[in-house]
Amino acid sequence: MNLPEFGVKRPVTNIMIFSAIIILALYSLTRLGIDSMPEIEPPSISVISTYEGASPEDVEIKVSEPLENQLATTPGIEKITSRSLEGLSVVTLKFVWGTNLDEASNDIRDRIERAKRFLPDIPDEMDTPFIFKFNTAMFPILMVGITAEQSYPELFDMIDKRVGDPLRQIPGVGTVQLNGGLERQINIWIDRHKLEGYGFSILDVQDVLAKENVTQPAGSIKSGFTDYLLRVPGEFATPDEINSVILGKRNGNLVYLKDVARVEDSFKEVTNIVRINRHQGLLMMIQKQTGTNTVEVANRVKKKMDELQKTLPKDVKMYPVMDSSHDIINSLNSLKSTVWVGGILVILVVWFFLRQFLPSLVIALTIPFSLLIAFIYLFLSGKTINTISLSSLTIAIGMVVDNAIVVVDNIHRHLERGQRLQEASIFGTSEMFLAIAASTLTTVVVFLPLIFITGVVGIMFGELAIIVIVTLLASLFTAVTFTPMLASKWMGVNNGQAKAKFKWFSKFYQISEHWFKSWEEFYRKCLAWCLGHKKIVIFGFLGAFIFSLFLTRFVGNEFIPEQDSGDLRTTVNLPIGTRLEETDKVATKIEDIFKEEAPEEKFMYVRSGLTTGVGAVFGGQSGTHITSGGAKLVPKTERKRSVKEIAQVIRNRIRQIPGVLKTDITTGSPIGRIITGTAGKQVQVEIIGHSFEDTNTVAQKIKEIMEKIPGAIDISISRELNRPELRIEVYREKAAALGLNMRTIADSIKTFVEGATATKYREKGETYDIYVRLEEQFRAKPEDVENLSIVSPFTGKQIKLSTVARVYETAGPIEIERKNRERVLRVECNTYKRSMGKVIEDIKKSLKKITIPSDIVINFGGEAEEQGKAFKDLILLLLLGIALVYMVMAAQFESLLDPFIIMFAIPFTFTGVILGFILTGTTLSVITFLGMVMLMGIVVNNAIVLVSYINILRARGLSMLDAVTIGGKERLRPVLMTTITTVAGLLPLALSTGEGSEVWQPLGITMLGGLSLSTLVTMFFVPTLYAVFEAKIRKERLPAGRQGGKKK
Repeated sequence: MNLPEFGVKRPVTNIMIFSAIIILALYSLTRLGIDSMPEIEPPSISVISTYEGASPEDVEIKVSEPLENQLATTPGIEKITSRSLEGLSVVTLKFVWGTNLDEASNDIRDRIERAKRFLPDIPDEMDTPFIFKFNTAMFPILMVGITAEQSYPELFDMIDKRVGDPLRQIPGVGTVQLNGGLERQINIWIDRHKLEGYGFSILDVQDVLAKENVTQPAGSIKSGFTDYLLRVPGEFATPDEINSVILGKRNGNLVYLKDVARVEDSFKEVTNIVRINRHQGLLMMIQKQTGTNTVEVANRVKKKMDELQKTLPKDVKMYPVMDSSHDIINSLNSLKSTVWVGGILVILVVWFFLRQFLPSLVIALTIPFSLLIAFIYLFLSGKTINTISLSSLTIAIGMVVDNAIVVVDNIHRHLERGQRLQEASIFGTSEMFLAIAASTLTTVVVFLPLIFITGVVGIMFGELAIIVIVTLLASLFTAVTFTPMLASKWMGVNNGQAKAKFKWFSKFYQISEHWFKSWEEFYRKCLAWCLGHKKIVIFGFLGAFIFSLFLTRFVGNEFIPEQDSGDLRTTVNLPIGTRLEETDKVATKIEDIFKEEAPEEKFMYVRSGLTTGVGAVFGGQSGTHITSGGAKLVPKTERKRSVKEIAQVIRNRIRQIPGVLKTDITTGSPIGRIITGTAGKQVQVEIIGHSFEDTNTVAQKIKEIMEKIPGAIDISISRELNRPELRIEVYREKAAALGLNMRTIADSIKTFVEGATATKYREKGETYDIYVRLEEQFRAKPEDVENLSIVSPFTGKQIKLSTVARVYETAGPIEIERKNRERVLRVECNTYKRSMGKVIEDIKKSLKKITIPSDIVINFGGEAEEQGKAFKDLILLLLLGIALVYMVMAAQFESLLDPFIIMFAIPFTFTGVILGFILTGTTLSVITFLGMVMLMGIVVNNAIVLVSYINILRARGLSMLDAVTIGGKERLRPVLMTTITTVAGLLPLALSTGEGSEVWQPLGITMLGGLSLSTLVTMFFVPTLYAVFEAKIRKERLPAGRQGGKKK
């Protein structure tokens, strides 16, 4: 019993199978999580080392280089980069996608142990390097701006305790971090004159505070039946107690801390200033735990925040500055509506061609059953509903009905020949089984290699491939079991009653039938003309194909299109060394610009000064001379301008602010660039060379080139201009003779100028720093440093720093970047109204005109580098897909020639795609390239059905002319139906304007363009070519009298 027979003869079993599918799918839908993308772990591991007090050059030579030399031998490594900053080294190893990072971590630990013998002493000079693995869960799912007026001084502690702590207890929440605001600190402000007058060292103050603030268990005493625990509670109970700490005796009198210092219960030094909607405040970032659902966690957090808002003072307001769950839901809703509209259009197209309700319903029911099986797969494999999975269904929705259309059409023809309903259902399906199985397989084999491919393409689109394969195989199973079963029950109903009952329908049926018959007759005549003018047809189509290849120069290219989520971020650099207060004045001007030029904004924030947390370590720009900001715009459907257009207006205004050296305005989701490893700007020219002077000179030349190229914006050089610094050169022999060592000198200066935490103050379960530092008036000028007094730990005498050291002004690099163990400098830019590929082409042309020293190498990194790798993978995938499609067809036809003829539909697919690109202004990207790969398996389906039927007619004894013309005429409707249903399914994708449409719209355009033209080629060029090849072969192999006989 074959499948169609099983379907028709066991209807109850069939219904139970499909009922079970519905129940399982509905259960799966209730359990599936919602997320933006499949969970992706970037294949990179960083090794972070701290080397206190070392300059970037010292960190590079003593820490980064020895680590790189050892870590470079780690298996599976693709690229090694490093950043050497003041007192910090970050070495990042990027592995090949698919590498087991747990194993790689173990390999890295082994190599760190080997590197220790080349590093400075651990722990005396530097700390042990540690490993950091970035995960997408570390990216905040919510960024909340919190403002206050009267409550601002207490805002940080208030939010940390009353909001942060409850949020940390919510299931799925990883960490809650606060940025900005005032943090409580007990400040010990030292008066230099009084300290010197009493002859104490600032290190003495630090040491005494630590010794006087101790609570310690002191054992136990057993007395009688009782065991007493001894405790010495010696911690400060109030900040006022600190004033009474005794430093020592001078001239027989006790010297208290209050005699040399001022104790202030205040705040830490302000290193960054945050404002939200122009009100002072702080930013709260919430991260989720790995493996949890973004939307669920964000909804729990927002619900809790609404409850907590009622408990806060009235002047404290909370604003969602960034909500990734909102963006996810908007994108998914846009795709959901695309799926729904596509499904409805497909059903309408089917009904229009059949104009019978029940046969149309038989075909339409293929859609839900095929898609429901995809949801079961998602649940069983632990996946989520995300943009990839939903776009997969959008692609598949127009294709899942193809098999059912062919089956129902053939059953209808058998019924017209007078067969009984059950026989027509079984034989009509069985007759077309091989043809629809082959057409499904040709599509499946194109998607199959995507599962095994590595790199960004494989990670991003492997899930898409599996879902499309599962859906198509489900549609094949449905078409050969469920469809014939329904046909055997419903298609026997007399539709004449409906026509009689509804006169308007009867009239519509007659008119439309007349259209179809006239189209079929017209098509038959066209085919006859084509067969009579073979050379004109063949050379005409080939000429059109060759002409289209010359149009490729007008098609731009990029990595992945950027979506308009309404996020706008700015980073502005002022001259290095600019004070925080001056930087904040520029931030105020940027706020004014946002208000004037972006009335579409809902929320905005600015942040000036130092960046804290993970962002500071991983490429985040930090410094008192840097201000960053952002705005969340209303949804794109509610505004006339795109986020890029608004960004360009703001960019032009910011560049006019006096003192601005560098601007960087980004509009896409930053997480996408982090995942794909393309952090930074779109276009990155890497200058690899050791000499700072030579590479800076080349960088300046390249920057001047970029400034002249149309479409290049935000042009900058990655290496900051040298920071002004005061260096203290200690005369070691002189210092030693006076009883001073380098540690005493360095620690004293650091505590005087920067300050140091002496101990901790505890109150109500919270811990605060007790911080020792010189009053600001004694450290305001460079000469103040020379006048500092250092106390010898051996003699107790005070020695002026100017006696044992020389203080001089110099400049040094803030950061040294390296790539593959060589210093690297990047000249970067973003693009506007021009594709990245075209901008890079112009840069490459201009680079040929400048002289570059022989020891300097120029490369293109960032998105261009990743795009090159992705395109290389996709080209291999394209060629493999074409080969597999040919092999499937050769196996079906048991012929090498027929598949070869059908394959001529493929080149014209590219013609349609190129025309689609030019007409719509779409660029070639990873997304559109993927569309072309998918088209390889789709465009041949109609040709398979057509050539199969022509072969059947020729086997029945028809002449070549009759077989081609009659075959074309009789298969016109199913060919048009399958094409138009696929086009109808993709049309909402190509026309979508909702959030996230920028990414998936090009895919719809690619497939529509390729499919439309390839259908035209299938209808005219392929039959003509078939006739040419078959006629030639028959002349060689068969006697002239058997030209119309059976093909061998």
